[in-house]
Amino acid sequence: KNKTNYFIKEIDGECASFVKRIKDYDSFCEIKNSISKGTFIFQKELTQSPEMNKLNPGAVNTLRIVTVNNNNHIEVLSALLRIGTKATGNVDNWAKGGIAIGIEKNGFLKSEGFYKPPFGTKTSTHPDTNIVFEKFQIPCYQEALNLACTAHKAFYGIHSIGWDIALTTDGIMIIEG
Repeated sequence: KNKTNYFIKEIDGECASFVKRIKDYDSFCEIKNSISKGTFIFQKELTQSPEMNKLNPGAVNTLRIVTVNNNNHIEVLSALLRIGTKATGNVDNWAKGGIAIGIEKNGFLKSEGFYKPPFGTKTSTHPDTNIVFEKFQIPCYQEALNLACTAHKAFYGIHSIGWDIALTTDGIMIIEG
């Protein structure tokens, strides 16, 4: 039987404040019974690309791309990669102990990634996989930047949007904006 895992997320949650993995009907019932109020969305679990999996296979590691509308011209303001760790479980959020790493224009990671205090300071390698950041190039990086800019055009009047984008086995996908 082909099963698909899902995630339930609080629709107005921040920093993975309520993200739960639904593996089966029993786990869904357990989560449902623990919720007293709120609005939630379900998202199908994604499989990240094999290249991104090398960084951290425990969570989908996402690009955070911020786009701005500069006089009706959409452009990228900043981009970084968020990588989960064993400590973050199935999320990559910086607020939960993940690592945030800047990205060079050519798609290579910068030499050091940063933890949010009190999880640590900075590191040049992933603590679990020992990948050296500055030697790792993001696959399809320019295509991800282009997708964020194209998506922003659909939201006329919004000055800036932070996009979470995943590189999956099915291609580049927007998780949320």
